[in-house]
Amino acid sequence: MLGLYSLQEMASVFFQLLLEIQLKKKGIGSHLISFLKKNEEILNGWIVEDDMKYIKRNGEIYLSKIQFYKKLGFEIRYEDKWVTDRITTIKIKWKQLT
Repeated sequence: MLGLYSLQEMASVFFQLLLEIQLKKKGIGSHLISFLKKNEEILNGWIVEDDMKYIKRNGEIYLSKIQFYKKLGFEIRYEDKWVTDRITTIKIKWKQLT
């Protein structure tokens, strides 16, 4: 499954990127983010916090994507968290330089 979803809420665009394991590490995610960057001035999203440990359904440890988004120029907003009893996420934001 390959998924890219964006939702415009007021002046902000929130996106979610989902890739099947066999599609990872092939540049597809970076390409999809680049597409969004060409069409939007600001992008927002939520990612799993880096110091948390989550187990995927297949038993593997889920690794945070913080470094991936840092590499793509996103600001990691540690002060903006969404916390539930099952997961903690932090906001990421990218803004086009003028």
